[in-house]
Amino acid sequence: MAPRPPLPPFTRETAAQKVRLAEDAWNTRDPEKVAQAYTLDSRWRNRAEFLHGRGEIVAFLTRKWARELDYRLIWPASTTCPSRNRTASTTGRWGAGRIRMRD
Repeated sequence: MAPRPPLPPFTRETAAQKVRLAEDAWNTRDPEKVAQAYTLDSRWRNRAEFLHGRGEIVAFLTRKWARELDYRLIWPASTTCPSRNRTASTTGRWGAGRIRMRD
C-alpha cells in the first residue's frame, strides 16, 4: 500500500490534517478500513488483550464496535501527534488510550 499524504516531516497544519484524516477513518467504524492504516504485523495492547496483525485488529474492532454503539474517537484540535487520544461516547464517559498509526 502506498503512503497517503500528508507525509512527514509534518508542519502544525499537516499534522492536524493527518490527525483529522485518521479520526475520520476511525469514526467510520469500519474495521477493515481502519485496519488498513496499520502495518500487517502491528501489535496492539488493549488492557489485558494483546493483538498481533491486521486480522486480530479487525476482529477486535468488530467486537468493540458491536458493544460500543455510541463510540467516537476525538483527538484534541491542538494535537500535533496522534499517539495520545481521547475517546468519548454519548453516555459522557471519557477514556484515554494510545494508538500508533503508520504513515
